[in-house]
Amino acid sequence: MFETTNLQVAKACDQKRRDFNEYTKLALVSEANSHDNQEDEEEYDWSENNDVVSIQEIEKKDKEISNLSEIIAKHDETIAQLKSEMEKLMSEKEIKKDENSSYRTTF
Repeated sequence: MFETTNLQVAKACDQKRRDFNEYTKLALVSEANSHDNQEDEEEYDWSENNDVVSIQEIEKKDKEISNLSEIIAKHDETIAQLKSEMEKLMSEKEIKKDENSSYRTTF
């Protein structure tokens, strides 16, 4: 009735093999994705993650850092002024010392 050639059988077998391989790939990918999604959900479970920081907390910390930076800048200015005054006083002291020593030598 139906005559099939070896070529037709080979083509049919090849098609079945490709279909099976494609099905296996899809099944493996689906299983891998399912496993990855479970890991992601476990890893990033926001309700149980204590490391979650609100935007308000971040903004508050940024403001604190900004305030501290301003305070540090003011302290740096004060230190620079004090150093300048100290150098001025040291140079005045050296001048007075030189003046006093010149008086001693003149007498």
